[in-house]
Amino acid sequence: MEKIDKGRVIIYLTIMLCIFSFEWVDRFSISILIDPIEKNLGIADRHVGLINGALFALVYSLSGFLFSYLVNRAGSGRLLAVASLGSGLFTILGGWACGLWSFAFTRLAVAFFEGGCSPVCYYIISRHFPDQYRARAISVYNSGISLGIWIGLSVGGMLVPWLGWRYTLFALGVPGVVLAVGAWCMVREGAVGAQDSHAAGASFFSDLRFLLVRKSYWLTCMAYTLLVMASAGFESWCPAYLIRSRGLTVEQAGNISGLVEGIGGIAGTIAAGVLCDYLVKRNKRAYALIPLVACVLVNLSMVAFFETTGSLSYFFYACIIFGIGAYLSPVLSLSQEVLPPAQKALGATVMLVSMSVIGAGGGNYLVGILSDNYKAAGAADPLQSAFLSMLITVLPAGVCLLLACRYIVSDIDDARQMESLHLLPV
Repeated sequence: MEKIDKGRVIIYLTIMLCIFSFEWVDRFSISILIDPIEKNLGIADRHVGLINGALFALVYSLSGFLFSYLVNRAGSGRLLAVASLGSGLFTILGGWACGLWSFAFTRLAVAFFEGGCSPVCYYIISRHFPDQYRARAISVYNSGISLGIWIGLSVGGMLVPWLGWRYTLFALGVPGVVLAVGAWCMVREGAVGAQDSHAAGASFFSDLRFLLVRKSYWLTCMAYTLLVMASAGFESWCPAYLIRSRGLTVEQAGNISGLVEGIGGIAGTIAAGVLCDYLVKRNKRAYALIPLVACVLVNLSMVAFFETTGSLSYFFYACIIFGIGAYLSPVLSLSQEVLPPAQKALGATVMLVSMSVIGAGGGNYLVGILSDNYKAAGAADPLQSAFLSMLITVLPAGVCLLLACRYIVSDIDDARQMESLHLLPV
């Protein structure tokens, strides 16, 4: 078993978790601020939807590729500090927006710097956490999604009546600036470590081509994108479903969704990471089998959620979010295992971009379209019908995960051989 400096890695992981959490605090709290922002700046829903939807995802994705390229050539601690500082400062500056263009500029600048966070963090995790702890570390880091959503939905709503939307953005941006100082001072990393010094000559496109020949990688990437397409649509639209179909108020739906997303998501993410670290010692195929079991749990729980009411229904809601949380850690851990050091950051970036743009973006859009179509057709509950229709994506996702099991062991062995021989992708 490899020795690690426990004190150092705990500090690194804590800083990365906090930075990642406040990214999601920013994203979900901005949805609470939409009405006062629109009234004050004189902008419409379509403007906010475009800025915080398609354009945000596009800039976020392109930034991820840039930072994944730079992380092999610059100090990862400094890059993480720059990403946190930039997102914090432009969140603060968003409070001084005076119109559509200044608001759009600050939000897209936030997207640019937030997009650089995860590639750098996955690089740091791959460098400082040995194989037997890596899935656990990734699960702790990714629990920042659920933690951020929880804080964003609850704290963001409380701050607006007291501070107004401008000073709320100021309050949400300050932690990013403070955490940037911590990352700059505490995360020590050379510009190019001995582990990946051989990678300096590799080009971005050779790295990208290398990902395509790793069958277990792109099969799990496809599977995860399809799973996210169904799950992200449910997560985004479920509060609206609770209001429209269950008769809850906006405040009640927000509190229930925030609590379920926070507790269920964190529990699922961390549990899957711990279980993955335990099982892969015995069978590397656990990287694909854990998400496969999780998607079965999600499907059964979703059917039960719509067939029950009251507390039992919310229990199944929590089971759905638990299962969704369990997808992420094993899949991203596999992306770090089947790739040599120089391609780890890019591998995580490609997977996250596919998940964000195609999975989450496409899923949200399809649920909206299906709901409108079911409503026009006279369906009793259009959103419920849309949610259940999206479960069709689970079948091809399951096939991809089963196929990936055939290649995981050989791909991991190849990656370790390349790492030991310091070979470049061609």
